[in-house]
Amino acid sequence: MKISNRRAKHQFYAIYMTILVIFLINIIDDIIPGRYTNSIENGGLVLLLFTTVLLLFWRGFPFFKFDSDGEALVIKSSEPILYSKISDNDFFAEFPKSKLGGFKIKNGLLRKTLYLNLRSSGKRKTLKIPISYLNKDEVSSLKQSLSTVLRNNKKEVIDEQGPLRGRVAFG
Repeated sequence: MKISNRRAKHQFYAIYMTILVIFLINIIDDIIPGRYTNSIENGGLVLLLFTTVLLLFWRGFPFFKFDSDGEALVIKSSEPILYSKISDNDFFAEFPKSKLGGFKIKNGLLRKTLYLNLRSSGKRKTLKIPISYLNKDEVSSLKQSLSTVLRNNKKEVIDEQGPLRGRVAFG
């Protein structure tokens, strides 16, 4: 199953452009002589802009792609607008479905996080992926897809053990 929330791209462009325009208007207002306000007096506006930017960064990457078709799980989370200009800080993971040991979705204050437990030759690793910008349908599709992978993994373990030995009673 493929999940992608690329629909949010235009919404984020609008949010970032609004923040930029408000910031530029505030700077222009400070530069023009004879104006009756300055950035110190616009403290509430500056605080609102700063809080909004921090909230956007705290919630995590807005674009999320998940692909469970084939033999591997592919997860990509990115922020192509701001983070790509600052650094190459995207999240990308690709691993065989058989390594998935479990998952958990935590809903926090304004933030949702997907925890994937991976197992490999006795070692366990947990991946933490922000999924705050997925809607309810996308989150339920993600849960369903990961549950199917886990169910298939358990079925493969039972099949690998082979037939039961010993006495079998039929009722």
